[in-house]
Amino acid sequence: MFSDGIQAGATGWGTAASPGFAAWTVGEVRTDDLALVGPDLAIASQSLARLSNGIAIPAGTTYLEFEHAFQFDFGTDSQGNPAAFYDGGQVYVSTSGAGGPYSNIASLSGAAIANGYNHVVTYYTNDANAMAGSAAFTAESPG
Repeated sequence: MFSDGIQAGATGWGTAASPGFAAWTVGEVRTDDLALVGPDLAIASQSLARLSNGIAIPAGTTYLEFEHAFQFDFGTDSQGNPAAFYDGGQVYVSTSGAGGPYSNIASLSGAAIANGYNHVVTYYTNDANAMAGSAAFTAESPG
């Protein structure tokens, strides 16, 4: 079984971002609890964090489980409920063994996703967000 809690740093991870923008970094999210932290930007950009080396997946039933928390920009309705989702995050995987091509995990044949994407990223005027109209992790995670 593969496990990486980032607690020793992100040495097994690579990060990248749109030209001129900040990429993911390792940050303390709670006392003595490190995580990959993405930048909060006011304009459209893309950033990613990915494993530097592949993971051998055994034949048979396989599970991908990860713990994460998120907080993305969103707008609210008159009652204060999330109603417009400007940012989001998606999980992509490669099954080729060669580090690409990558597919959205929600589109994989036979994938059963529990607690998956929670909303669709909203299109808004002058939107440059490539994720607009796509399901993603949006707004804030519970807890």
